[in-house]
Amino acid sequence: AVLAASLRERHPLALVDECQDTDSLQWEIFRRIYLHDGDHARHGLILVGDPKQAIYGFRAADVYSYPGARAQSPTPPSSARR
Repeated sequence: AVLAASLRERHPLALVDECQDTDSLQWEIFRRIYLHDGDHARHGLILVGDPKQAIYGFRAADVYSYPGARAQSPTPPSSARR
């Protein structure tokens, strides 16, 4: 908990690009740091990804972690598709 609080203080906003290529352990790390305490007014987590572009299955990336991450987000996902 102390490490997560220290990371949130130093980096109050995190952006995970290509989130569809994360694995469940990587997602759990970000979730524990940025979503676990429920104080979303002081820090945030931005997820950017498209499950149709997942390419890292060979290194255990889990495309199903991405929809799970979206579902756990404190705000509804938005789409920037044009």
